[in-house]
Amino acid sequence: ATVADPGRATATASDWVFDDNAFGFGLGAQRDIGEGLILGVEGSFARPRYERRVAGVAIPGASGTASIVTGMATGRFAYGGAAALGFYLNGGIGTIAYNLEDIGEWNADFALRAGTGLEYRFAPTRAVFLEWGRIWGYHEREGVGGGAVQHGVLKLGFRAGR
Repeated sequence: ATVADPGRATATASDWVFDDNAFGFGLGAQRDIGEGLILGVEGSFARPRYERRVAGVAIPGASGTASIVTGMATGRFAYGGAAALGFYLNGGIGTIAYNLEDIGEWNADFALRAGTGLEYRFAPTRAVFLEWGRIWGYHEREGVGGGAVQHGVLKLGFRAGR
C-alpha cells in the first residue's frame, strides 16, 4: 500500500491543492546487480481529492478526485543493518502523471524520487519494508501553467526474491 502526502502543485494559471493523505497501490520489478545494489522499475497509482484554485485566490474553482500515476526507473543501495534487518537509500527517475476530473485529460511531467527505507528479511527470499521518500515533479503545460510539485510518499510493502 502507498500512502501519499501529495502536497501542493503551484502553476501560473491555477493552484492544485491535494488532500494530505491518499491510499494507492504500486508494483515493481527489481534485479540485484551487485553487493547491495538493486536496479528496477516501479509504478504506482493513487486517487486523492483535490481543489483547483485560481492562482492567488483561496476560493476553489473546481474540486473532485484526481488520478496520480508514477512510472520510474529505480535504484536501491543497502548501506547498513544486521543480518535480517537492513537500511537502504533509493532513488528514481521517470514520470508523474495527473488527471483532474474537471480538466478531463492526462498530463505527464518529468519526475525525480529520493528516499530511505528499512527492510526486515524474514526468509532468504522474502521481506517486508517501510520506506519514506519524496517525489519532485516538474510541471510545464500550455493552458495549465507551470511550476514544480513535491509529493511525500510512505510505503509499506512486501518483497519476494533476492
